[in-house]
Amino acid sequence: MDETLPPKTVFIYNPAAGAGEASLHLDDFEKLINKRWEFKSLCTDKDFVSEQVRELCEKGYNRIIVSGGDGTVREVINGVMISTRNPIVGIIPQGTGNDLARALGYYKKFMNNPLMYMNDLIAGMEKPKYRFCRILSLNGKVYFANYLGIGFDARIARKFHEKRFLPLYNRLIYLICIINNLHFKVKEQIRISFKDTESRLYEETIENFKNLLLINIPSYGGGLIKIEDIDLKGNTFHLMFMKGIPEMLFFLLRGKLPETLLPGRRFEIYKTDEVEISLPHNKVFIQIDGEDFTGRTGDCIKLTVKTAGKIKFFL
Repeated sequence: MDETLPPKTVFIYNPAAGAGEASLHLDDFEKLINKRWEFKSLCTDKDFVSEQVRELCEKGYNRIIVSGGDGTVREVINGVMISTRNPIVGIIPQGTGNDLARALGYYKKFMNNPLMYMNDLIAGMEKPKYRFCRILSLNGKVYFANYLGIGFDARIARKFHEKRFLPLYNRLIYLICIINNLHFKVKEQIRISFKDTESRLYEETIENFKNLLLINIPSYGGGLIKIEDIDLKGNTFHLMFMKGIPEMLFFLLRGKLPETLLPGRRFEIYKTDEVEISLPHNKVFIQIDGEDFTGRTGDCIKLTVKTAGKIKFFL
């Protein structure tokens, strides 16, 4: 098992994340590790991160620290999943949403004291304690940990991606994108098929809807929404379908107000380990872990999302 071997650590960072602070944390981390174990750093190349990580895993790097946002973390997860090894992963949250870091309890610790957080990571390198986190796959080729959305949130992801390089605070840009697209709906027909935890089969064609969301972790929208009953170690994820703004309001305010006071309409939440989604074309808005994925499935209009395995993350 990789965790029983001497630590061989790689620090992967996105130079664009955290207003350039990701590379500053590299210097701090390298000083803290103080040449105790084999160590190298890797500046991400967005087109090759997964393959770079896979190669590092095969070379025996068994401790991976990634400094970046959810998009960079997803690429690292891809690299680990396509490798034959099983390293332990740690996150230095540097993105806009940082939902996986929030779900794993990293975000608050890091924001409270970055140096103490990194020192704790290093202290756990030699005899690491870790937890497992379920990973999902899209058509057996793309791996991710957070969520996949079709519709409103995916359109927001695309619009945000187009504007995020403006000299404005990222969260302000995100809010502007939400307001400008508030009335967007998916007009096309989309067919979904899945079995719930009781093996009941659901097959439905949906159209003129706000959002279809497959969510795998208890944090969504940069911690805006917390879904307490999602178990990171289990075998199922949640499927949510929101027809319009009333359901979106219920989703956004769920957990913040007593259910009797919630505005909007309730909606069904299903638990499953596999969903098939048939799209009319490949231009339907899709997001994965908050990153625009529209059109990136090629000519494939049938999507299969399912539980694909688990990755070890530092406690």
